[in-house]
Amino acid sequence: MPRASRFLEAVREVVARRCCVTTSDVMAELGLSHSTAYYVLRRLHESGAAEKHVLGNTAYWCIPGRDPVNCHVKLQQLLVAGLCKVLNGARGGIVVVSVAELLRAAGYATNAPPLLAAAVGLFEMLHLHTRKKRRRSYVYFVVDVDKARRLCVQRPF
Repeated sequence: MPRASRFLEAVREVVARRCCVTTSDVMAELGLSHSTAYYVLRRLHESGAAEKHVLGNTAYWCIPGRDPVNCHVKLQQLLVAGLCKVLNGARGGIVVVSVAELLRAAGYATNAPPLLAAAVGLFEMLHLHTRKKRRRSYVYFVVDVDKARRLCVQRPF
């Protein structure tokens, strides 16, 4: 795949800038196909310029020595920031939100299923929801507004 070699430096810069990325992140940022992005990331891994970590069904490509758990901390910060923005208009009681909506509210537009799956898992760990609903491929949470507002004030990270 000689065409992929010209993307090597661009992908290396994306990994270095974002610390940890998924194949979908590289695809979205550089406009590459999945096979090209994966091939370049694998070449970076083989050369020692990136490490591959697997969390659940998701592979994270990180700069050497970096733990992908740090990526989850950033994702948790994005979720809470998005939730706080969504709650600005809430009057109390409960509100129904989707994880994708929270990420968009925080300014992180993505349609990467691995990121959304990780975000759903993290949101469940925050214990803010009273119910979880599924509609087609979307996951919605019924959130206790008062409990979520306390988290917005505390910001535990």
